[in-house]
Amino acid sequence: IGAVNTVVNENNRFIGYNTDGDGFLLSLLEDANYDVSNKSIVILGAGGSAKSIAFSLIKKNIKQLCILNRTFERALHLKQHLQKHTSTPISCFNYDKSDYFLMLNESQLVINTTSLGMWPHVNQSPIRDFNWVTPNHFLVDIIYNPKETLFLKESSKKGASILNGAGML
Repeated sequence: IGAVNTVVNENNRFIGYNTDGDGFLLSLLEDANYDVSNKSIVILGAGGSAKSIAFSLIKKNIKQLCILNRTFERALHLKQHLQKHTSTPISCFNYDKSDYFLMLNESQLVINTTSLGMWPHVNQSPIRDFNWVTPNHFLVDIIYNPKETLFLKESSKKGASILNGAGML
C-alpha cells in the first residue's frame, strides 16, 4: 500500500507490513460491533494510516468512500492509487470546498486519521463545524491520547456514536 508500520525479519530479510487497516476493522467489530458493508464513509486525512484504512475498507463492500484532506492533490493521489484496486466510487475534497459538508452529512461513518487533536494539541480538530453530525453518524478518531479528542467530544454532544483508536493498537 506504500506505508509500513511493522517490520519483520524473515530469514534475514526485512519485510514491511502495515497493520493499521486490519487493526481498525477489527476494532470496529470487537469494540463497537460495527459492520462497514454498504456504508458511505469519509476519511479525514490522506497519510499512511488513511491509506491502510482505505485499502482495508475497499475490500469490505462499502457503498462509497470520500477522502477529505487539507491538500487536494494528496487526496487525489490516494484516490488514484485506490481506484487501481476497486470499483467502489471514490471522491475527494479539501477543506476549501464547502461541498464536503454534503459528503459528511450523507455518510454513516467518518474517520479521523490526522494527528489533529492528539496530545498536547487537544484543542485542535480537523473539523470545526459539527452541525452536520446526527445520531445516525458513527465517528472514529484513530487517536488514543487523549481518549476523547475534541472531534469525538463534539460529535458525542450531537448524539453520534464514537470510538477512539485504542482498539486499533
